[in-house]
Amino acid sequence: MHGVLYPRIFDGSQGYTDWFTRYVLINSDIIFNCQAHALSKARNNDTYGYLFDVAPALHGQDIDYTFFVDDSLAEVVSMDTAHTLQDWIVTFMMSGALSTAVPGVPEFPFYGGDGQIMVLGANSTVVAKDPAANSRCDWWNKALHI
Repeated sequence: MHGVLYPRIFDGSQGYTDWFTRYVLINSDIIFNCQAHALSKARNNDTYGYLFDVAPALHGQDIDYTFFVDDSLAEVVSMDTAHTLQDWIVTFMMSGALSTAVPGVPEFPFYGGDGQIMVLGANSTVVAKDPAANSRCDWWNKALHI
């Protein structure tokens, strides 16, 4: 099935350019991406989602941004990015909804049927379609591989 879901096309059009990054994508889909997509669908897409896109954008790297204090020793590239993430978390904890008071940051959408997420980068924050809202994750979430 990997040849169909993750074809051996290494020109970047599939999200990878070599065998290693293909393997990384497969594992990321199985462990993280498709699980989050399945949880949103299980909650009737009445959820929020964000993609942390500050290089190297590894799983868990957003923890430094979540707990960042201006004088901390955390590995933070952008204080604005840290403040935006913290604003989202605090707003959600206080109201159960996501909005922001950070200038220039768009309103946080519900995940919804279109799989809308917020992409939090070092220099910009934009609304985009969840890259996990795809046929690969639909297949993994059928659990036919078990």
